[in-house]
Amino acid sequence: MINLLDIHQKKMEVFEKTGIGNWCDWLEKRTWIRPNHITVVNLMVGWAATMSLFNDVGQTSGLIILMMMLDGFDGYYAVRNNLKTKMGEVLDHGGGYMAIGVAMLLKSYWHYGEWWIEY
Repeated sequence: MINLLDIHQKKMEVFEKTGIGNWCDWLEKRTWIRPNHITVVNLMVGWAATMSLFNDVGQTSGLIILMMMLDGFDGYYAVRNNLKTKMGEVLDHGGGYMAIGVAMLLKSYWHYGEWWIEY
């Protein structure tokens, strides 16, 4: 059985080993950028991925991968440096799922048409 706590712990270990923790320290000490700012950028990347869905699937794929990386980084940054906020949790979970959900719905509608929508 998959234990989400183990997965989270492994992610934290990988982030520490790759030196991402140093980036978090640098961001907190030398810039005004906080995890919520990264989350908002992530939402904008999600919107760009949704808009590029109809033009360039390769670009969309790259933007979705960037979204996943930013989503992991902002959460790690918030937990590691004790910068978690309620607004950050709402933005992170709600915004990310909404961006991907809208992208998938638009792609389905564009590809399959209206037959799958029940009125």
